[in-house]
Amino acid sequence: MSETELTLIPVDLLLYSGRNPRTEMRSLEELAENIKEYGVLEPIIVRPREEKFEVVVGERRVRASMLAGMKEIPAIIRAITDRQADELRLIENIHREDLTDAEKGDAIYALLENYPDKYLSMASIAEKLTMPYNTILKWCRYSRKVSDFVKDAVGSARLGEDHVGYLMKYDHATQDKLAKVIIERKMTSTQAREFFRLYSGNPEQKLDEIADDVMGIKRVRISLHELSEEARREVQQILAKKKEQTKTIQTDAIKKKMRESRKLTEQRKKEARKRFEQKKAKSEVSLLPEEEERLEKVKEREIGKIIREREKRGEFMQARAELREEKIELPLIPTMDASVMLSRRNVADEKRLNLFEAKDWMIFTKSWFIHNPPPRDEKEELHPAKFPEPLIKNFVEFFTQPTEIVLDPFLGTGSALVACDMSNRQGIGVELEERYADVARRRTKQPVIVGDARNLDELDILKDLKGKIDFAITSPPYWNMLKKSRGHVRSVSKIREELGADVFYGGKMENLENVENYEEYLNALHLIFSKVHKLLRPNRYLVVIIQNILTEDGEMKPVAWDLAKRLNGLFLLKQERIWCQDNKPLGCWGYPYRYVSNVHHHYCLVFEKVEA
Repeated sequence: MSETELTLIPVDLLLYSGRNPRTEMRSLEELAENIKEYGVLEPIIVRPREEKFEVVVGERRVRASMLAGMKEIPAIIRAITDRQADELRLIENIHREDLTDAEKGDAIYALLENYPDKYLSMASIAEKLTMPYNTILKWCRYSRKVSDFVKDAVGSARLGEDHVGYLMKYDHATQDKLAKVIIERKMTSTQAREFFRLYSGNPEQKLDEIADDVMGIKRVRISLHELSEEARREVQQILAKKKEQTKTIQTDAIKKKMRESRKLTEQRKKEARKRFEQKKAKSEVSLLPEEEERLEKVKEREIGKIIREREKRGEFMQARAELREEKIELPLIPTMDASVMLSRRNVADEKRLNLFEAKDWMIFTKSWFIHNPPPRDEKEELHPAKFPEPLIKNFVEFFTQPTEIVLDPFLGTGSALVACDMSNRQGIGVELEERYADVARRRTKQPVIVGDARNLDELDILKDLKGKIDFAITSPPYWNMLKKSRGHVRSVSKIREELGADVFYGGKMENLENVENYEEYLNALHLIFSKVHKLLRPNRYLVVIIQNILTEDGEMKPVAWDLAKRLNGLFLLKQERIWCQDNKPLGCWGYPYRYVSNVHHHYCLVFEKVEA
């Protein structure tokens, strides 16, 4: 059979490769109606696959034909390799009229990346496709500069290609908010152009107001007091309903993301277990009796070694306390009584910040330092972002004297309290997630409170310690950074996920990593640290360990600096100490198209509560 000969193939003998560049099958019902009336006008291309045929080109036609009730479809059978099949799919999609310019740009980049020996540049692709070079460039610009939301809107005909040219000059977040207004208001092309012009002239103006001007809607501002009582009541009901709807939408979105995250985690666990079982099955061989006996002895020896290692780890905390020069003098019975903690506080010189010698003082005040955390203890592995105790201990010993009281409002698995044990300080920790609090209680006898840090000054022992805390140190969740995709890189996060360890902080909606909006995240931090401000003694210090983060849109959020600005009215920012890590593995992020940094540092922001 020649490679141009047509044949009718039963649709139940067709397979899909899963490698189609077209991610969305648009207007299937409309195509199915046309096929019912006129049949399949253009044959599909397939290749043999065992006793069936794999669809190389024409998957949308196949699906529409099945929808139309057809049992057979005209096809051309070609014996081609995987590489040739992929290349043919990409080229065929570039020529399709129903694809958007951005989708065609995606196909161009796929040709460049997958076949660099054949397609050396965009100019060579333009030549091979017999298309103008400027057209190819336009498609590629649309592919890289247009946000996913705008691409989807163009694909579903909610936006036109003419809108995209205006939107491209903005960042992805701005593109999305402008596009949503255009779609909601159903603007014509002329109205959309005017909308972009007015926005560019005054980007601070509210989008609804700009849209009203474009649509010819006049706004009249009137005070609620000028309305009748009945009108006032109606307006308040509308506002309350809108607020409730917004809250419901946000809650549903969070729940959906959590469900998807849990589902994905479970799926990856199953895949990891399956790979393990397959590997195990492959490694199983028939053993002779003497070989089995030898294997059992090795197993017994290894199990004994593991038990001894676990026993040593269990004794580690006690041994560390006994070996240091200054023994822990605090009783091992936890207390939840503020008066008891205050009575234990025994400071000889209240004016002194610490007991450091001048040399140690100078070393600490250097604005950067290198600290590479030691391997985690087994029971500490649960938490996805645990901080090293020696680092916390260093800060605690500089900003306090022995027996003074230290607070951590984001405790995690108890690093700050263990650091207090190591340095003869009294500590109090607050943790939202019960399971992390349980780990902390097993590691220390210092008070651990389960609660939301937003209510910090009203929790248990803390409500009686307002203005009595000597120092606060903490590291809040770096917003939603743990949820950010690492692409296809086998990162620490992916390894933890495969092993079934926590990748995110937890499922509670109150957790700061579940806050959708960046401004709301900063507002929540401001609220929590305003509560810390109430608890601190005058002229004492707060240290916040934080990191600037890169969003999935490629926008850098300067969390450290935004937080410092927000706390400006409460605290005086004294300095930042930059904590560097030089033992983290490097990732090849963005190569070879975009600059993406390997972030191996954190900011330790030092704030002082200045007496009014």
